[in-house]
Amino acid sequence: MTVKRKGARWEVIQFVEEHTHPLVRKFSLKKFLRSHRAIPKEEKYFITMLHGVNLLAGRIMQLMSELYGGARNVPYTRKDISNFKSKLGSEYRCRGIPQTIIAHFEEIKKDDPNFFYKIQLDKEDRVQNIFWVDGAARNAYKDFKDCISFDCTYMTNMYNMPCAPFIGINRHRQSIQTTARSEGFNAVLKRYVNPQNNIYNFFLQYKKIQEKITVATDQNEFEAEETIPSMWGNYPMETKALEVYTRPIFNRFQKELIASTLYKLTRISENMYLVEPIGGPVRNYGSKAFIVAANVLDSIYICECCKFERDGILCCHVLKVMTSDFVGQVSDIPEHYILPRWMMVKEPELPPVTSIGEQMQLPPESLKLIRYTNLCTKFTQIAKDTSSNEKAYRMALQRMSSMIDDLAAMKHSRKKQKKAQLAPADPAGGISDIPSASTNPTVQINDLPIIQKQGRPVSTRRKPGVHAKASKTSVRKGLASTEK
Repeated sequence: MTVKRKGARWEVIQFVEEHTHPLVRKFSLKKFLRSHRAIPKEEKYFITMLHGVNLLAGRIMQLMSELYGGARNVPYTRKDISNFKSKLGSEYRCRGIPQTIIAHFEEIKKDDPNFFYKIQLDKEDRVQNIFWVDGAARNAYKDFKDCISFDCTYMTNMYNMPCAPFIGINRHRQSIQTTARSEGFNAVLKRYVNPQNNIYNFFLQYKKIQEKITVATDQNEFEAEETIPSMWGNYPMETKALEVYTRPIFNRFQKELIASTLYKLTRISENMYLVEPIGGPVRNYGSKAFIVAANVLDSIYICECCKFERDGILCCHVLKVMTSDFVGQVSDIPEHYILPRWMMVKEPELPPVTSIGEQMQLPPESLKLIRYTNLCTKFTQIAKDTSSNEKAYRMALQRMSSMIDDLAAMKHSRKKQKKAQLAPADPAGGISDIPSASTNPTVQINDLPIIQKQGRPVSTRRKPGVHAKASKTSVRKGLASTEK
């Protein structure tokens, strides 16, 4: 079928019935036609951003359905989004990755002089190992090197290279996750990183994990400086703990102080005390009784639970002894029981990134995307409100036609202004000094070998008994054996 526009209408000038598909019966079915399943340019940019945060095609489709006012209004399908994500994935697996990541590392070093990286090559000048550490992590290691874990059990990637992060705990008792250490790192990486992307994309996603931790640290510092927690009792040591400890550590100390009221104290010798639960079991300690050795003159307290040796704060059993009449109710926490790694330290403020009075602004592309999303949402709501009434529908069309004319006039005026502002071309052709996007090392670094997966991936999901494969019993040479 061939059509030609005449005035405000389209006229069919050629029609071959054998080569023409029948018309779809419903308007909502037209999006399944191949000719109509194109993703607009602006939405491709939006989907690329969502793909960059490791969002699945189904979740992206739900977001687009909200923008369009319903899933049936989206002019493409989830499969189209999945195909577009696959195309992006092929770009992530392109060649020339070592030079790209080296150039990116060099750009980071300009802003962070303490950033360090080292790349180890094999006999064929291919990347074998990559190590990097930023300035913030190097400074944190000086203060928190007493608790570092090393784990390399992350899922296999396209290069079959293990990821081996150094994971620590800061002064707010924060790690990669609040509930686990290196065991939780796998779960965090799976939310942020696709193992089929290249090492450069992995580095970009890893930076987002670091930003997440930094924001959580800033939130704890803000709560410690701008909020005042409620005090549980009138103990001077509770006030002292609030002054020196970070907020998460103070909360833990306060819980131990409250738990000390659940115990009774019995003196068994001059410097030995038996701490027993009054009623039922105490959380984290059970129904067990503990012996505390106390040297009041030297302010040394040792408990069988070894909480201070393990967590760096006094346990409820020691606090029970310190607040009892046997030792004269110690009013302050001994200095040697306040570890510097849990103390609130006033760090020097960094100079502002922008000038005085200037606010941070989004990049032009991000602002354009936000405007596009807001307009889609508002126009979708207008379409819902005006489609049910003929008068409102015609008014909306009239206003839109007027707006289209105004936008066309504005666009034409801007083109005229640009032509008037253009100066004659200079002999150099308008070339300006632009920093190179890549570096040329003396050694040519080859791409990493991509390991092709063989066979069907084995499911690691734990199956209940009804889904487990039944064992087969075979008899060989008169002996019964079981094969699973």
